[in-house]
Amino acid sequence: MKSREFDRIAREVFGNVLAPHGFSCADSKRCTFVRTHGDDVFHVIMPDPGTRFTWYDVSVFPTSPRLHLDFHDRFPDDLGNTLDVWGKLNERTGIGMDQARFNCKTEDNFRSRFDKTVAPLLVSAAIPFLDTIHTYDDLLPHLRGPFAAYNRG
Repeated sequence: MKSREFDRIAREVFGNVLAPHGFSCADSKRCTFVRTHGDDVFHVIMPDPGTRFTWYDVSVFPTSPRLHLDFHDRFPDDLGNTLDVWGKLNERTGIGMDQARFNCKTEDNFRSRFDKTVAPLLVSAAIPFLDTIHTYDDLLPHLRGPFAAYNRG
């Protein structure tokens, strides 16, 4: 699989699940899905392929322009995950440290694994997690890694 094929399929299958929940990848050059809460909070769901496009993982995180001096230059595709390694979609914890790798070696593999595993996790874990973060103050306790300094005031 090549980059364009991955993005095309991801835009379709993720879009079918995420669009009814207010997510769009219209501003993305790739397949980064975003929804907004006012001017302060953005929810990001980003399928991220491995180097050979045989697997991908899914980053799930809230962000804000208040966390990046160059937010509008980097939005939406090149923002850092504000949850650091804690913002990965996985079968064990829903959203957490465990990086799950989902097969996408072929289009059939991609679609099958998405339907069986990823789509249900988006609905049962990713969206409910992000639904709890409406304001900048809601976002602060979740910050990890280099972003955690923002939570100290």
